[in-house]
Amino acid sequence: MRRVIISVLVITLGLLLRACNTTEPPIQNGASISIKLFDISVTEAYLYIEINNSSSRQVELLKDDTMNLSFNLAGNDTILLISDLTEETNYKFTALLKYQDYIVSRTEELSVTTLTPTSSNFNWQVFSFGNPNYGNSVLRDVSIINENYIWVVGEVYQLDSLGQTDTQVYGAGYWNGSEWKFMKVPLRDYGEPRPEPTPFNLKTIFNLGSEIYAATSAHIIKYENNKWIEKYFLMKDLNFNGQVLQMYAYNEDNIFCVGRNGTIYHITNSGWNEIESGTETYLSDIWGTIQPIDGEQIKYITGLHLQPQDETKLLKMNDQNIVQDLNWNENSDLSSVWSNKSFPIYVGGNQLFTNKTGDWVQIPDILFQYYITCIRGSALNDIVVCGTLGFLVHFNGIDWITYDQVAPGAIFSSIEIKGNTICAVGEMGRDAIIVLGKRVNSK
Repeated sequence: MRRVIISVLVITLGLLLRACNTTEPPIQNGASISIKLFDISVTEAYLYIEINNSSSRQVELLKDDTMNLSFNLAGNDTILLISDLTEETNYKFTALLKYQDYIVSRTEELSVTTLTPTSSNFNWQVFSFGNPNYGNSVLRDVSIINENYIWVVGEVYQLDSLGQTDTQVYGAGYWNGSEWKFMKVPLRDYGEPRPEPTPFNLKTIFNLGSEIYAATSAHIIKYENNKWIEKYFLMKDLNFNGQVLQMYAYNEDNIFCVGRNGTIYHITNSGWNEIESGTETYLSDIWGTIQPIDGEQIKYITGLHLQPQDETKLLKMNDQNIVQDLNWNENSDLSSVWSNKSFPIYVGGNQLFTNKTGDWVQIPDILFQYYITCIRGSALNDIVVCGTLGFLVHFNGIDWITYDQVAPGAIFSSIEIKGNTICAVGEMGRDAIIVLGKRVNSK
């Protein structure tokens, strides 16, 4: 679907729509216009408008039967940002396709109700894990199934049951509602033949409800019957340089991983293949969306300027896994990306940007004495961000609320929000750290 993004701020004109000649001009026979809700927030609505079988591109939008705006559409469709709405309020929108003074086509009323701001009131718990005598522990990713079942992955060193140093890594852990339990993840490394399993550290994790998938640098694994099972091994030879860093899954037959040297993997039930990314940069994050108009699966990928040869990249991948470079030109690194339904888009690195209109806008400087490492959300009124120096933020649809005293000094790697639970993971000093937030007074 080809789309033109138009930026529109709602300006109520206070004028009744002038009477129009509704006689259909002959050259517009069969022309039509449609309007659908694309996404909704607390004070904003994103409306999808499409024109068919018409040479005219003249559109008028009514809000609650009052003319709200008039514009000429460049293509066949667009997403309109309607701003300055009131929370928890119902609005009715109608789109008119016009030709000169004629109304060629008119949509049915679209009823839209804005969201309620979510509560930013959380009770926090902080957990740290590590061996004071051995290794540096870090957690790299988190996946929330529900408030009493949360998985984390990374590289954690602990004392054994006798209080002695255990030099083998614990790659995964889970929250059972009352405590964290860590486990070793034994897997076979590369070799001919492949050697006996040894414990590995894990890079990323993703859940499909009760199905839990994770990855090392080269293994795709699944948690089944209380143990980790290797599904695929990506390392073909000793020259392997496509180490996995992040994953996203739509279902077990449609999993994507990104990593070093511009590598993108597509994992299915029948195998895996590499997708040409058009870059050799360090691909730090991937997030998948389902576009609400036609159900297209759109994936966004960030490329981080980590090495001198790396470029900052923002990539978009469509249903056919064709990768488009979105030509990121802002003066900012990119480490993470999130979108609810493919638009609007949030990206972050040493600054946080959002794209609501086709242009990138930096979110106010109050946030940016930190480096952003991860952005996630459950809706446009429930977004979380984490980063360095203990940076934790929640967006409730109106305000960005910071919690920089929860774990000052922590370097967070990843964060997730689901329902009334936030979980962020990373490191502090030589220990791995987990911050668990439970929302209170939720609306």
